[in-house]
Amino acid sequence: MIHGADIWTYGDENLIDFSSNINPLGYPEGLREFLFSQFDNVKRYPDIKYRLLKDNLSKYLKISSKNIIAGNGAMELIDLIISRYENIIIPYPSFVEYEIRANIRKINMNLIPPKKDLSLDIERILKEIRRLKDKNGSIIIGNPNNPNGYAIDYSHLTDIHSACMESEVDLILDEAFFEYAELDYDTVEYAESKEFKNIIIIRAATKFFALPGLRLGYSVMQSGLAKIIEDQMNPWSINSFADSASSYIFKDEDYIKKSISFNRMERNYLISELNKFGIFRVYDSKSNFILLKMENSNRKLFEFLLKNNLLIRLCQNFRGLDDRYIRIAVKSRIYNDRLLKLLHDYVNLKS
Repeated sequence: MIHGADIWTYGDENLIDFSSNINPLGYPEGLREFLFSQFDNVKRYPDIKYRLLKDNLSKYLKISSKNIIAGNGAMELIDLIISRYENIIIPYPSFVEYEIRANIRKINMNLIPPKKDLSLDIERILKEIRRLKDKNGSIIIGNPNNPNGYAIDYSHLTDIHSACMESEVDLILDEAFFEYAELDYDTVEYAESKEFKNIIIIRAATKFFALPGLRLGYSVMQSGLAKIIEDQMNPWSINSFADSASSYIFKDEDYIKKSISFNRMERNYLISELNKFGIFRVYDSKSNFILLKMENSNRKLFEFLLKNNLLIRLCQNFRGLDDRYIRIAVKSRIYNDRLLKLLHDYVNLKS
């Protein structure tokens, strides 16, 4: 299992998929009807410059559209952005595609292990950033991070970014789950205050707006760099439906507030209940998923849950993790309780 959401490998599209971190509320109400009303747009090519999409993102992010590029999901942007560098620092555990893309692009990787609690080793990161001074380098960090849901403290963010500016190293923040984090800062606002110098932020509509099949990602950066990267992109990489959806989803403030509140409530509930089992280490999360460490191999639990129509994410393909780790998504209360009930059944079977 390289990624979550691979229900087809397990032969049943009706599985309760706790391996996939998608908003359990589903896409915004009314979006289906709105997209149907825009259906005739498929008869023509999208605007090759995506002016309306960028304008919608500009209003959502409260920055100039000149600092925004959009792509076919965050993955297209991650690949294009890191391809510019000869060297990249990757703190782990992290999204497996960082290493996969860097390998494909033949970029020198400096892999930084975490502290014992899986948080960032800030001192080592700062040291490695300075080592890359003037060497066409970058560092990519998930914020919140996949798979452990760790989010960067503001003081650490400013320390890392300051070191990047001093060393001419670019800080790339992968923020596919940022809306869930409810942090006391906004990285886009922070980046704008620094004139986007040596900082690039990547986000997506995939997770938060429950639209993984639509493939809509976006990134903010200095306007000059945005133009350079856009000129390298394939034309019309964003389809008409994703382009149209931007006129709806980014304006739905009620959905955004409800999603954040719902996720907070269910995440806290799950963390509290999981801690009662005593057989997991439960990592605190600022996202819509939770990392667990078991006492023994995850395989028997995985197979037990799969037999009961529930799929979880095995984590041994994340660097630094082994077969004791699993990741579960935050779902609706009925599904969360279903998972907890099955975990109780599994524990009782073992005892």
